[in-house]
Amino acid sequence: WYRRTNNREDPWITLHDHSGSVRDGEVLYGENKFGNIHASNVLPVNNGANVWIRLSTEGTKARQRCQAARDGEDGWTWVRHVPSGDKWHPAKDQLTGSEAYGSKGTQSSDPAWSIKFDSIDFDEFMFATGDCQKWMRVKKDQVYGWYSNAQREVEESSTSERPYKARWYRRANNREDPWITLRDHSTSVKEGEVLYGENNFGNIHASNVVAVNNGANVWIRLTDHGEKVKERCEEAKKGMAGWQLVRHVPAGHVWHPATDKLMGSDVYGKESHDEAAPAWSIRFENINYDEFMFATGDCQKWLVAKKDAVFGWYSNNPRDIVESSISNKPYKARWYRRANNKEDPWISITDHSAAVHAGEIVYGANSFGNVHASNVVAVHNGADVYVRLSPDGAAAEAKCNKMHDGWSLVRHVPPGLSWHPAEDQLIGAEVYGPAGDADKAWTVRWDQRDYDEFIFSTGDCQKWLMTKKSQVFGWYSNTDRQIEASSLSDRPYEARWYRRANNKEDPWITLRDHSESVRDGEVMYGEDKFGNIHASNVLPIHNGADVWMRLSEEGRKQQEGCLAAREGRDGWQLVRRVGPGHMWHPATDQLIGSDVYGSPEGFNSTKAWSVPFNTLDYDEFMFATGDCLKWLITKKDTVFAWYSNGHRTIESSSASDQPYQARWYRRTNNREDPWITLHDHSGSVRDGEVLYGENKFGNIHASNVLPVNNGANVYVRLSSGANKVQGPCRGAAAGEDGWKLVRRVGPGYKWHPATDQLTGTDLYGTKAGPNSSSAWSIPFNTVDYDEFMFTTGDCSKWLVTKKDTVLQWYSNGHRQIESSSISDKPYEARWYRRTNNKEDPWITLRDHSTSVPVGEVLYGENKFGNVHAGNVLPAYNGANVYVRLSADANAVQGPCREAAAGKAGWKLVRRVGPGYKWHPATDQLLGTDEYGTPAGPQAAEAFSVKFDDQDFKEFMFTTGDCSKWLIATKESVLDWYSNANRQIESSSISGKPYTARWYRRTNNKEDPWITLRDHSTSVRAGEVLYGGNKFGNIHASNVLPIHEGANVFVRLSEEGLANQQWCESKHRGWTLVRHVPPGSTWHPATDRLLGTDVYGKALGPTADEAWSIRFANLDYDEFMFSTGDCQKWLMTKKSQVFGWYSNTDRQIEASSLSDRPYEARWYRRANNKEDPWITLRDHSESVRDGEVMYGEDKFGNIHASNVLPIHNGADVWMRLSEEGRKQQEGCLAAREGRDGWQLVRRVGPGHMWHPATDQLIGSDVYGSPEGFNSTKAWSVPFNTLDYDEFMFATGDCLKWLITKKDTVFAWYSNGHRTIESSSASDQPYQARWYRRTN
Repeated sequence: WYRRTNNREDPWITLHDHSGSVRDGEVLYGENKFGNIHASNVLPVNNGANVWIRLSTEGTKARQRCQAARDGEDGWTWVRHVPSGDKWHPAKDQLTGSEAYGSKGTQSSDPAWSIKFDSIDFDEFMFATGDCQKWMRVKKDQVYGWYSNAQREVEESSTSERPYKARWYRRANNREDPWITLRDHSTSVKEGEVLYGENNFGNIHASNVVAVNNGANVWIRLTDHGEKVKERCEEAKKGMAGWQLVRHVPAGHVWHPATDKLMGSDVYGKESHDEAAPAWSIRFENINYDEFMFATGDCQKWLVAKKDAVFGWYSNNPRDIVESSISNKPYKARWYRRANNKEDPWISITDHSAAVHAGEIVYGANSFGNVHASNVVAVHNGADVYVRLSPDGAAAEAKCNKMHDGWSLVRHVPPGLSWHPAEDQLIGAEVYGPAGDADKAWTVRWDQRDYDEFIFSTGDCQKWLMTKKSQVFGWYSNTDRQIEASSLSDRPYEARWYRRANNKEDPWITLRDHSESVRDGEVMYGEDKFGNIHASNVLPIHNGADVWMRLSEEGRKQQEGCLAAREGRDGWQLVRRVGPGHMWHPATDQLIGSDVYGSPEGFNSTKAWSVPFNTLDYDEFMFATGDCLKWLITKKDTVFAWYSNGHRTIESSSASDQPYQARWYRRTNNREDPWITLHDHSGSVRDGEVLYGENKFGNIHASNVLPVNNGANVYVRLSSGANKVQGPCRGAAAGEDGWKLVRRVGPGYKWHPATDQLTGTDLYGTKAGPNSSSAWSIPFNTVDYDEFMFTTGDCSKWLVTKKDTVLQWYSNGHRQIESSSISDKPYEARWYRRTNNKEDPWITLRDHSTSVPVGEVLYGENKFGNVHAGNVLPAYNGANVYVRLSADANAVQGPCREAAAGKAGWKLVRRVGPGYKWHPATDQLLGTDEYGTPAGPQAAEAFSVKFDDQDFKEFMFTTGDCSKWLIATKESVLDWYSNANRQIESSSISGKPYTARWYRRTNNKEDPWITLRDHSTSVRAGEVLYGGNKFGNIHASNVLPIHEGANVFVRLSEEGLANQQWCESKHRGWTLVRHVPPGSTWHPATDRLLGTDVYGKALGPTADEAWSIRFANLDYDEFMFSTGDCQKWLMTKKSQVFGWYSNTDRQIEASSLSDRPYEARWYRRANNKEDPWITLRDHSESVRDGEVMYGEDKFGNIHASNVLPIHNGADVWMRLSEEGRKQQEGCLAAREGRDGWQLVRRVGPGHMWHPATDQLIGSDVYGSPEGFNSTKAWSVPFNTLDYDEFMFATGDCLKWLITKKDTVFAWYSNGHRTIESSSASDQPYQARWYRRTN
């Protein structure tokens, strides 16, 4: 017959072979209206032709299994249909069931359609023609996979009730595949036995079947056996038995996208329990689990394996399966998990090689495809991964969690292939990650916490160990370290660990010796993200790893002695800290306390810092680790000295509550010293017991302690015993008991820069307090004192001695100490003060030789160093010198102090300052010599005023400090004598008259020699009170530099004294407003006595410097001008001083010359800045005779020199007289805002009137209203106020007038205007005024 694809007349159905039948009229079927003899030989002859169909008995029998499927029986589901035609199914999914098209119908004639069935659980297919004449039942697994003309097993078919095999095609790149046929493909194509094809494929593959057998259909079902196989998997799917779904891939041709080797770190997609959902994975590396279940989405294929069986590296190695869809007993299968193969692991139900082709792979990754995926994922509705913690695992976890009570979790690494990111070698200095997040590596900082024990455990608590902090730290390589307890043993044992200085991955903490533990997955700790099997055999398997820490009861007890210091109790003060790290304190001050760096942030600071403590008073140190687990207390004196491996006493420590000794180092040239250790240095370095070092020294001296024990701290305190000893010194430092600090040297290695041998002449530095870091000295040779106190800056060492004891010449000579820090009774010590040794004097607590090595030197000069300084200054906050005038001395000095103050009639006429030569005078005390600039009794320079014309009866000779003085009559002094007795009326050594041998020889210019006792005795004892002609030798050096030079006073006659007393009494009620001291120039003011200049410090009439207060805004009407000694004075009205005049008579109300008014010619010129010249008599006479009472602009010449140096400077006084007060009365009510008066305009003291230009209308506004005393001009608007009277007044209310508003407002030029009342009259009167328009 013929049935050709392109011949539309075909088929030709004939009774016999075509050729014969055409001829013989035996053609029974043809198409396309074909004629020729093919038709003419039959149709017209045989009444046309018919086609009939039927279902035979045999056909009915064959259809039964197919018919059941078509009727929806036996669990079959109709999923795909193609109607009768010449093309196969439109699908292109290679029977995976992923495509859906058309509208599902119920008739064979319905157009092609398909539902999606890749998410339906099934294990069998039925393929059948639409007429059910041809069909077959086949297992799902036999359909899927990639094959080409390969044998696949058929369970049964329309041709056989028994299983058999047929060759089919399912090729990856042939979109018409699979070809499912009743028999081998080649035969079935020809025989019309093809039961499935895709991609609208035609040809005889379709036309021989689809067109003939009423199309074709596909059914699927899940058999009873399939249901049973699924049970365990279905439990997991429902979340039963502890299973959790963590990863899913839907039906398709690729495996899971993950590349995390099943560690559970990859997260992608959206978690869903919809089997059709896109691929997703949650993070499960942080979940505690010990079992996996791998299953296909339809649960037809699955297996359960322990976590340990899955993890590790292997290549085609047997791995344990607990159970699976093919066995409920444990067995092994060969799997792959290779480090560099991203698609691994390959988890399969049977050995990998067989499983790939049999579609028994249950896990793959990296979106791997090929038959590995298409034989399973596409066919079995994707694949899923479940995890759970088995009952055994849960029990182990509970036990571990209970053990963690009281511990702090400080470091965590999640499941993965690398250890902790930390590189701090377990010190705890690093911080990273979100603490408490199980999914990420994290660590908190714990190097600042107090702890002494670690627990290292896996995240699932299956493996753990507990050890002491001390066992972890230190440097070691494959060395035994003690484990207190572990998951292997509840008793202590040892294991070999690593902690090497240059291996960033260290320490390696393991359950057993390192080598075994690495292999067996027992590594508990590693760093630097180290991977390899060190990590992969543990972390991904046991849910990462954790580090825990705590402070044990034993540790708490060990801390007790240190906690008081750390909490700031018991007087302890934290002064220096170094944080956790590998280097000691940056300081290089050898614990002196002078170094300052960093920011003080407390005992827990991560950074090094130091405050200066060389200025603190303390006598004890505490050295402690930051965690207070190691500490010691020692005395300050124990630390400070030089020693090399020398025994030093520790008062108490974390190792002992009793005193004991340890060998320490503090060497002069070793900048890392001192080394303070709990025990002898050598052992302490090894055992991490070093508590102090400097200069950023590292090595194991630091690394065995600082990073481990939260750095180290230095505390200081003043013990209760020290407080009592230091009392007198502390009083001096506080300025009590009359002590004055005059010299200081700060902490350092050199003594005072002074070279004045304690005479007090040196001046350097900036004066500060007793804790100053810099050296300084003020001159104290001019200070009155008779006692010294020498102290260390911290007051731990001090002594009091007399000035005369210090200021002599001696070499290792006995000197008396009145009291000291070692004795409250007088005793002697050997000191040095040699004339040619600039470093002298050496003042020491005990004899010099003893004091130098033990740090008891309290004074030295010339920046002398060596141990003389190094053993004291840096350690004890430098050293101070105080002086005071004792109570006894105060009483003795009374008469001298009166003279120095210009009282009791005494006048200073001659002075020589501190130095080594006597007065320059050669007039033998006649009073004719004049030199220098006259100043006060403390002046540094020598001076002399002429006093031969003075009416005086007595001399007083004094040292500048008033400690030594005598009074003698003028007659007793001024005569000729040689070593003759002369009478002394009284002195600093006697209140009664006595005699002493003096010299005043005619040809000896240095005479007279005035002495407290006989000349010979006094020269040696420093009791010479007068000498001349700049004579030196010990006559001067034993007195002048020590006692602030020397002064000569003379006392006035009774008449002069009476005049002075009268002046002093006159000052009552007056205000001193301006002063110029003795000198060669007048007042610095240039304000013409207006009182606007302000300068200097107002210290009274005896001040050493010129000063002036502002008095321009004070109410006054009288001046008094007087010399400082009150010998000369005058009183005048304010109105007489002011105005401009030149050599004009001005009225004086009274003076030292007359108690009645009189006139004198003065000057006050506008352009002469030295004016006004106020004089006792006419200007020309007064200048010559020293009677000038006032001048300005620092004018000198004889205008000043004839008065100021002789009469102790000059003063300006002012007051408001009773007459003035009366004169003010009418104005004061207005000034005080009484009687309705309101202040509306003011101009201050100055040389210009009001700025207003409103001709008193009151419209101008300017300035800031600041009251009647304002220095600035101001005006408020008053043109809107209701008023009818004006008061015009000076600011001092001494001049004022009241007039009517109407009187003011008009235009007039020199016109009479009525004044109602004024400071001049209480009756109305007229005065000529001006108010002109222009």
